[in-house]
Amino acid sequence: MKNLFILLFILLAPYIIWAQAEDYYSLQTFYYKNKDITIVDSSIIFLNQNTSMDEKSQFKLAAFLIALFDDQPLIKKAFKEKESLIEKNERIIRYALEMDKDAFLLSKQINPTWNDVYWNMFFATGNNEYLDLLIENIKYNDERTDLNKYLTGASAKWSMSSNIHQHDQVSLYIQSLIDSKDESYKFINDLFELDLNEFKEETENIIREQREKGIW
Repeated sequence: MKNLFILLFILLAPYIIWAQAEDYYSLQTFYYKNKDITIVDSSIIFLNQNTSMDEKSQFKLAAFLIALFDDQPLIKKAFKEKESLIEKNERIIRYALEMDKDAFLLSKQINPTWNDVYWNMFFATGNNEYLDLLIENIKYNDERTDLNKYLTGASAKWSMSSNIHQHDQVSLYIQSLIDSKDESYKFINDLFELDLNEFKEETENIIREQREKGIW
């Protein structure tokens, strides 16, 4: 009976995980914390049940898979073997399977969507290089001429501060940069103490002020 229970759990695990996940972000963070091979079957279930993803969502999902496949060749192989089971959103998987990670990053742009892309790639790998890319974008929080750059900086700062309190690796990495006393990282010193509600209000006020000045 015990062996039967274990077998049923293994077979149903992807469906259990899927039922607990509100969206693919939940599946990504589950994989990040557990590095579980069930990400393959859970992803297939998600792709087959979601036929109305907008282009941005598809792009961010593809970014996660591109980083995942680069980091875990065996998972990429498992996706290839089960590609025929994907009845919806096939082009997302095909694109991710064919795209080289470094080539993909060469197309990066300064906009808020790419902040999400970097987080997705971080959750796929746990690689701090994606945190470095987010830190680079935080610099744009002081931008007052280009609205797109400012929104990129503000969203990067908000998300980094939020994830510091949710993921130990993020917290430890940011703290190590602060402790280094490197002047080039001075602009991240307030990330641990940042009040996200106050920061959101401050962001809205800056946008309103710049629009009143006719700059944005």
